[in-house]
Parts: sequence; C-alpha cells; structure tokens
Amino acid sequence: MKKVFTILSLIVLGLTNSVFAQQPLNKKYDKDNASDLIVRTYHSLPITEVSNNIGKDGVEIMGRVYAVKNLGGVTLAYLGAAYPDQLLTVVLSGSPQSLERKIVGKKLTVLGTITTYHGKPAMEVKNFGQVIFSAHQPFIPAQ
Repeated sequence: MKKVFTILSLIVLGLTNSVFAQQPLNKKYDKDNASDLIVRTYHSLPITEVSNNIGKDGVEIMGRVYAVKNLGGVTLAYLGAAYPDQLLTVVLSGSPQSLERKIVGKKLTVLGTITTYHGKPAMEVKNFGQVIFSAHQPFIPAQ
C-alpha cells in the first residue's frame, strides 16, 4: 500500500511541476494589497505583449525608460520607446520632480494592473514598492 501511495504522490508532483513550469511566476510583496504575512504572485509578461493584456492584474513588466514627462504631481515614464511610440506609460503619482533625470535610460520592472492612459497601455504606480530597478531593489524616491 505504501508503494502505491508513493508512486501516486510522485505522479501528482510531476504533473504539478509541469503545469507550473509553463508560466513563470514571481512572488513580490505588495504593500497596497496585502498584509505583512501575504505574498502576492505576479506573472512576468514581455513589454511587447502589454497591449494584448489590457485589464490583466498581477503582472510584472520590465522595460527601459526612454523619456519622462512631469505634469506637476504626476510623472509619466515612457517604456519601450519615446512618446508617442511608447509600449507602456507608467503613471507615477506624487513623484518628486527630480525623478526624471534619475530614471531615464534605466531598466524598470513595474508590478500591477495594465490599464490605459489616453488610449495607450499604462500602469499606475500607487506605491513605489511597485517599481523595481534592474538590480531588483525597490525604488525609494528622495523627499
């Protein structure tokens, strides 16, 4: 009986691993949507697929910042290409004006939900923990 249980366990584990291996998952702490004990799962998505996934939640997008535009209390970071050909607009609310020269040319990873901004794919950053530089360190803006 133990042999049958062991064999069935190995089969189930093998099937589980093959299903999860199809979609890479990255686990990050999300301060906006979780308590200290909950870890949120994000699905990595190529920046070229952003426009096909409007409305999708829990995604992780990485791209280079080509240009930044400060609109007062909001900063727009254009990933993938400069405006108006950007693949993704990252809307950074309440960001400092000095942010522009710090992030242009850098690779950013943004966590959240894909929405639209003026008809183009966008992600709104409500918490700077949603923005990660390529070194995988959360971005903390200078006050």
